[in-house]
Amino acid sequence: MASNFFDAQEAAQRTTGRLVWVFVPIVGLSVIIATLSVAAMGYGLAWLGFRWTYLAEAPYAPLAVAVLAGTITLAFLLVEMVATYRHLSRSPESLMMHLGGKELRATSRHGPERVLLNVVEEMAIAAGVPVPRVYVLEREVGINALVAGMSPRESVLAVTRGSLRSLDRDELQGLVAHEFCHLLNGDMRLNCHLMALLQGAVQVDTWGREMLYPLDDRGGNVVGGVIFRTVGAIGVGISRLIKRAIGRQREYLADATAVQFTRNPAAVVGVLKKVGGHPAGSRLATPRAELASHMFFAEGLRLAPWARVHPPLEQRVLQLDGDFDGHFAPIELPAFDRWETILDEHPRIESMATLMCEREERGRSAKAVGILLPALLGANLTAPRSTHLRYASALLAELPTKLRQASASVDSAQALACALLLSKGRGVRERQWEALKNEIPRGVLEQIPPLMGEVADLPRYARLPLVELAMPSLRQLSRSARREFLNVVDKLAHADDELDVFELALSYTMTHHLEIDTWGGKAGYHSLRSLRDEVSILLSVLAEIGHRDLAKASLAFQEGAKRLGSAAGELTWTPAGAKGPKLFAATFPTIINASPAIKRRILEASAACIEYDRKLSVDEAELMRVIGSGFDCPIPMLVR
Repeated sequence: MASNFFDAQEAAQRTTGRLVWVFVPIVGLSVIIATLSVAAMGYGLAWLGFRWTYLAEAPYAPLAVAVLAGTITLAFLLVEMVATYRHLSRSPESLMMHLGGKELRATSRHGPERVLLNVVEEMAIAAGVPVPRVYVLEREVGINALVAGMSPRESVLAVTRGSLRSLDRDELQGLVAHEFCHLLNGDMRLNCHLMALLQGAVQVDTWGREMLYPLDDRGGNVVGGVIFRTVGAIGVGISRLIKRAIGRQREYLADATAVQFTRNPAAVVGVLKKVGGHPAGSRLATPRAELASHMFFAEGLRLAPWARVHPPLEQRVLQLDGDFDGHFAPIELPAFDRWETILDEHPRIESMATLMCEREERGRSAKAVGILLPALLGANLTAPRSTHLRYASALLAELPTKLRQASASVDSAQALACALLLSKGRGVRERQWEALKNEIPRGVLEQIPPLMGEVADLPRYARLPLVELAMPSLRQLSRSARREFLNVVDKLAHADDELDVFELALSYTMTHHLEIDTWGGKAGYHSLRSLRDEVSILLSVLAEIGHRDLAKASLAFQEGAKRLGSAAGELTWTPAGAKGPKLFAATFPTIINASPAIKRRILEASAACIEYDRKLSVDEAELMRVIGSGFDCPIPMLVR
């Protein structure tokens, strides 16, 4: 069921609430320290004989200056907290650049970078989350990674250059799986809240680090750096203790979940062992690492044991490998150059995990890829498994190279989305084409016809994953360009005054991923009864698209309604026929504003509805992905 995801989200919200109460004494202590320090300095200078005119005339002047210093400190902490929170909410990419990251383009042909992008794409599709933008921390020679963002649709992932040079593909998959599990366990939003709350407490120390260890070639300011680091030491110490208290169990959980996801304990263990045997370990060179230290895969700072945010490497390995003897063998560098050769020899195999799939799934038809029915409410609907990963790998390998390449750049990704929406009917397609000529740039328009043949032959189950692959490229559009493009998508989808499930899924997926401010807001519905009409429509549409027989559809609707119990009141079976997707599109934005607890109940009822006949159609699978996306609840790739 979906409960694990929502339970994790609720637990993260409770922890965030407790963090606010922890933040209050941190602010108070910082203000008191600043006030007392300035007062002591002023009176100390006066006692030593430094009596300027204002001291002689106003013996309480040092205290006034101290109070002013405390006020400034308080204002600084609050401003830093608010500014950091707004920055992370609007642009998590800025954090990656702040840490020295360089974004990887989907067109990269560098072996290790290409493999990293393939691994991220596979895992995102398997887990049912948007494909994140990927960064490499170029200056970092150690092995580390992090994921950031306030929700799955805003997520960004970064790995160090040392990870690409030191890990083989399986180990890289284990590293990325660990970071994805932080996302799925609800840790990502909590980490960003923690970062915002502690920003003011560690900013003074960060300034000191930047003075001592500048990122550019300019000389450092040793005196200023020492002073700032000394003043900021207390805030840093407190922040480390808080991060340690919150983060350690979450790291163990992410390790275990990553093993469950990949079904390859040796991969995650291999990463941890290589961190232990690497000359640089997981240490980070950037002086800005302190604030985000709790977000990394492993300890990025050289700290005393009491101050370390992450559990000891030995304990993490022992949790997964009971035979570990505590010895980390030194590793040889580099270990990844062979991927250049593999990619050159097999240019059509973009996803190397397909090799594993071919061994394990030999003889199985690829037509089964794309839709998976979970273990009928007995399993966690939102938890990805190794099966999802294998099918995602096979699906990506099956996609035509031309379409994969089209998803990799901004213009061709727009052309690809338009080609997917063009109608097979000549009259409708002509109207769509006229709209395109008036609405999109010529460079995009010219790329559509060459894609139409490949798109026409593309299996239905592969279309929505292809759209998700194009999302990192489409996110490179400016906010105004996104709105213009989404307007084009909406016109294409409604060109025939109707809306089918795929058109609904594509337009909603793009809207949700590209226009962050348009879907939902603060939870406004805390009871099912207040959403009775909307939920009735949602379950009716789900039941009807999965059952041609209205009698069976009605029974499926009742099965979903039964999961909600009496809390929703009496739900009304409202079949809408071909108008169902349009009716769904009109009512679903209201449901999105439900509280997390209500969303969980609705998602469970939806799953019960489509599982009534023990079968799953592509329409049902795509509509479930829309619901999960709208709820910001990742639903793994559904496979029949």
